Amino acid sequence: MSDARRYGVTVAASVVDDDPSPPPPHRDGRGRGGGTASRSCHRARKDARMISRSRLITPAINLGLPKMGSTTLQSFLGCAGYGATHWMCQRGTMRVHCAQCIANSVGEGLPPLEKCGGWADVYAEINGPVGGRLYFPQVELLGEIVRAYPNATYFLTFRDTRAWHASLSNFWSGLGAKSDKGRTMRDEMIVANITGFDNASGKGGPEDFDDFFCHHVERVREVVPLDNLVEIDLDDTDTGRMISEMFDVYEGCWGRTNVNSDLHPGIDTGQVPKVPHLIWGKSTIRGKNGTMRIRPIPTY
Repeated sequence: MSDARRYGVTVAASVVDDDPSPPPPHRDGRGRGGGTASRSCHRARKDARMISRSRLITPAINLGLPKMGSTTLQSFLGCAGYGATHWMCQRGTMRVHCAQCIANSVGEGLPPLEKCGGWADVYAEINGPVGGRLYFPQVELLGEIVRAYPNATYFLTFRDTRAWHASLSNFWSGLGAKSDKGRTMRDEMIVANITGFDNASGKGGPEDFDDFFCHHVERVREVVPLDNLVEIDLDDTDTGRMISEMFDVYEGCWGRTNVNSDLHPGIDTGQVPKVPHLIWGKSTIRGKNGTMRIRPIPTY
């Protein structure tokens, strides 16, 4: 089966950033910095997995960072039947980077997802290019997002941070020509002026990214109510079963995606195909026992 048939993908008319202006300023009063964070941030909390929901409450927004399993999360929930975006959103027939439509919405005093189309159940990666640099709404607009969607499901993804740093250092950032090997996700994050990223060593080494990751995890845990937060450890082989049980979705859809097999030869990606940026969803959701139920229309 083709990727398009598996995910119900249609082709958008064009790709646009409808207002390529700089993003809104940091709004929660936090300055840069944060110092050395607690190492308790390295693993998903067990109690955060015990969210008391039998269905996925939308919007479901991944607050994790790039190369932390966002495509895997999108693929899993999209395969089960949910409408799921990753990096790109779509309003009408026009595609726009999710980071841009979120920045535009907040800049106009609207709820963060207001100008992002309103059709998706899952926003698996919301950072992206805005004004020529990477922008991270899950960092800069965390408070706005949670206040606008107090009943939403929020995901926070985890993986070994040294493996994460290696992935960032070998992955195209999405800015500039794809042939420009120098513009990796790691390099662009260093110059993106992200709140909480200090680059204390001046080299953008693993320890700098580890501190930033921990700073972000601690902020998310402070801001997002525990009952709304699902922490996912990408390195835990039980993760697929856990999400399947929690939200009654088909476990057979789980599989690691977008993996650099040269960097991480030990990761089994199974038979998961390449995942498109937009998975339009189906009329039904496939449950954990293979039973089908009607997919609710997003109402956020």
